[in-house]
Amino acid sequence: MYVGGSGSGNYTRIQDALDNVSDGGTVFVYKGTYYENIQIDKTVKLIGEIKQETIIDGSGLATVIEIPYGWHCNWEDIEITNFTIRNCGTGSEQAGISVESDRNTISNNIFYGNSIGVFVGYYCHNNWVINNYFYNNTEGIRVDKNSQGGSGLTYLGGNTVEYNKQGIMLYWTADTYMKYNRIRFNTIGLEIRASELINVSYNAFEENDIGVKLYIAEDNRIDYNNFLHNEKDVDFFESRGPLQVKKAVAAWGHNYWGESSIYPKIIRGIREINMYFFPYVGISFKIPWFNIDWNPAQEPYDITGMT
Repeated sequence: MYVGGSGSGNYTRIQDALDNVSDGGTVFVYKGTYYENIQIDKTVKLIGEIKQETIIDGSGLATVIEIPYGWHCNWEDIEITNFTIRNCGTGSEQAGISVESDRNTISNNIFYGNSIGVFVGYYCHNNWVINNYFYNNTEGIRVDKNSQGGSGLTYLGGNTVEYNKQGIMLYWTADTYMKYNRIRFNTIGLEIRASELINVSYNAFEENDIGVKLYIAEDNRIDYNNFLHNEKDVDFFESRGPLQVKKAVAAWGHNYWGESSIYPKIIRGIREINMYFFPYVGISFKIPWFNIDWNPAQEPYDITGMT
């Protein structure tokens, strides 16, 4: 199926082509600007001609491309590549692309002017967001409520995420892997909130207000990354009872912290201690706390991301 261009029988709307393509088929979209809010309800490849010139604009109305969850349908194994996706609605969880199914690949796209560039939510499995460019969104990427064994894997790789208010948000999530992303010029580069088993390796956090923020997170791994010229490289907050044993917010290792050093890197944050005397009656207080990168790298890694 073809959309745009000059071929006889080509569709003028992407949604019409998707409605008529066979399951497992391909929709190829010629360059142009398409003002649509699209829903994909079958396995399909959606391919743009040239990503800078094949634009899907949501007109500020709703999510631009939605891959919804369905009890009775196999809305999985979808590939979306080579588009500029912009101007989604401003409602809760509206996004450039919203993914709520399994085994989808979002690659080689440009996202700008969205509330959220890509939203991956609600217990999805094995979604890949790779080699995309995110800029001037409120949030570049949000992975939300993929926890308690629900996600299996979310992989964020090779993306460039810059000039967003929030670069990447991982909320109530587990089993997410981030590798070879370049995250720069954001208010917060990466936030890991109420999440665990997040692996963050070989990423570049550059010139953000805060490079990485962790809030009530546990048992994550952050290693082999560059932290360069951020106003604050890391900010963390953890909360527990006085005798409660929890793992640290993250295990740190072999990160480059902007200079060569033979000494361990002290990573400063806050611990909240909660003491309860009766059910729902207690006090809490905060103390300075720290994590340690025992083996900081002596020189930066070569990490380029996507342009």
